[in-house]
Amino acid sequence: MIFKRKREASGFAATVSKLEEAVAARDGDRTGQAFTAVMDAVQSASDAERILAGPRLAALLPAFPPTGPRPTLAMAAGFCVERGADPMACAEPILGGVRRDLLDALEFARRWTTTGGGEDELPEPDEKIIDDALPARLGGDVYEATRLALAWCSVEGWQPPALAVLCRSAEVRRRYASAILPSCR
Repeated sequence: MIFKRKREASGFAATVSKLEEAVAARDGDRTGQAFTAVMDAVQSASDAERILAGPRLAALLPAFPPTGPRPTLAMAAGFCVERGADPMACAEPILGGVRRDLLDALEFARRWTTTGGGEDELPEPDEKIIDDALPARLGGDVYEATRLALAWCSVEGWQPPALAVLCRSAEVRRRYASAILPSCR
């Protein structure tokens, strides 16, 4: 063949590329659209596509704001790990996100109980707790209070992707368990 045709990326790979490009451009609207497209496509992608996409999706986690849909993105990366993506390549961003949100959830619980969250018990992890009174209940500004409350609400959402990388690799467990276990306790 005289001319080499550039192979087009598969549908899912192209969708992940659009998300990567939108995140790199720091374009909120494009990121939102591309994120939705990735979430819609991950279930129907082939295992071969998921194997390649898992580390790419996990690598995007640190670029997502703490008040964004990081646990949902981690779920997609974890699903890819369950379908064959390299758990070691996905572990650091996923487990780093777990650790950050666990620490923020612990801080939420500490503040809720010490600053008079209005109840004897901690609230259910439901985003309904995020209201205009939240900064006064937790102290700090609106962003910080929202970040802590969202971490409180998302702890269970981090469990599947964390288990995906931890259960599929002894090396991941060996390398990351000591950092994450104290936060879990």
